[in-house]
Amino acid sequence: MNPARAIMLASHVVVSPVVAQSAPWRQTQADDYTRYELLDPAAHSFRIYYYVTATTPGARYYFNTIRRGAEETVHGVYDPATGGTLEWDVVDGEAARALGLSNADTADRYIKVRLPRPVPEHGEGRVLIDKTYRDPASIIVRDGRLVFSRSLGIKRNAVVLPAGYELVGVNYPSQVAQEPDGRIKVSYMNPGPAAVPYVVSARPLAHGAGRGLGGAALGWFFAGGVVGFGVGGVAMFQALPRLGSSLAMLIVQCGSAVAAALLE
Repeated sequence: MNPARAIMLASHVVVSPVVAQSAPWRQTQADDYTRYELLDPAAHSFRIYYYVTATTPGARYYFNTIRRGAEETVHGVYDPATGGTLEWDVVDGEAARALGLSNADTADRYIKVRLPRPVPEHGEGRVLIDKTYRDPASIIVRDGRLVFSRSLGIKRNAVVLPAGYELVGVNYPSQVAQEPDGRIKVSYMNPGPAAVPYVVSARPLAHGAGRGLGGAALGWFFAGGVVGFGVGGVAMFQALPRLGSSLAMLIVQCGSAVAAALLE
């Protein structure tokens, strides 16, 4: 073989992977979901579980933008399909561009995730990023109320209140549910193209209410059941043949309102 041609082929074998890695590409993704767990209000912090699907064909990395103004702590990055950990590092925008991310902003910082395998054509790579942000601009205490205010561009989001807090208000149509541990979760979907300036306000619960079976009101809950369904039910059925259904139900309805007002 011609020596010059052999040198050219050897150079191509060595250089090609580097060129392929750094060739400009634009990151695409799908199926984003973010869960914000609000922590102690005094810490101005919240934990984030971010699920995302990398869809750029051939991509070996996924880049997650770190919100400007936030102090991040990355707890780990995982492959949801296997539960295994993924390699990650925090890089600046220049480093992201050097790896070929053409739409990287040089003023930003990124969590660079090494995918377990290159994204196949028409395929995907699922990623879970676990991190905590300290961001006093997004979570404050105002007039005794906890206020979470943040522009959210992800289409699916959930905000979980700290333990012992109840929801006071939210500025966007949302679903409210209680977690198994008693915490309140507020979630929504954004069908529009613009980010939602999401505001959630909450306040501490009084008298231990809202903590599920672990609250201080558990005894009153059972006592109310005994009195209401036991004594009240027996009294109502005893009154039915004596007073008639209409008068018996009227006394039950009026009497329960008076009893509730006195006990409250």
